Amino acid sequence: MESKSKLGYLGLGLMGSQMTRRLIQNGYQVTGFDPDSNKVNEAVANGVVAAASPAGGGACQ
Repeated sequence: MESKSKLGYLGLGLMGSQMTRRLIQNGYQVTGFDPDSNKVNEAVANGVVAAASPAGGGACQ
């Protein structure tokens, strides 16, 4: 599937993980941040690109 857009997502907990998973399934490239490294690792396993800081998600266009 061709990628639609790049998005930044802050917060990869219960809701954020489900939202980013859906976005990726629908062809979006998602960069995400969460202060909990375990949440980031789970999101990366589902296709999210990890941002080093909240500002890292803002680099998406």
